[in-house]
Amino acid sequence: STSSGPVADGVDFVELRSDYDRTGNIMPKMGSSSNSAQYGGYTFYFVNSTTKASFSANPDMYMPSYGCYCAWAMTGFDGACPKPPGYCLGPLCDASSNGYAFLPYNGTTRLFCFLKEQPKQQFSSDPDKYIAAADANWPNELESENAQYCFNTDYFNSNC
Repeated sequence: STSSGPVADGVDFVELRSDYDRTGNIMPKMGSSSNSAQYGGYTFYFVNSTTKASFSANPDMYMPSYGCYCAWAMTGFDGACPKPPGYCLGPLCDASSNGYAFLPYNGTTRLFCFLKEQPKQQFSSDPDKYIAAADANWPNELESENAQYCFNTDYFNSNC
């Protein structure tokens, strides 16, 4: 929900992407309410005014896929999701590198979020298959939520 808190518990997606582009590593850094921006009715936190400005200039460049819910859960291959529809909004391992992966798809490197390392490895084992499946399910999820945007503000896994 838009009022629960910042997206992904305050992870700075600009800093996450910048670190990845610079080093190839993923280590989430939490931003703060003193450097926040709104997008689609949701609050995003940033570590400083520079990353906030980068986000504000081009938010789509830094958006996590599927609202930063677990990408594996969105594929329809996660046995933990109810059937039908077979996909669901899964939690995020927000404060660990286990919760994130940058993967290329159709010429663009996108950010995906995960519950923990195992779903991340499953998803990453065949990104073309699983991204296509999740991309097909995401619009249905938005429609079921009656929303143009849906970001994870309150569904986290601390045991990852």
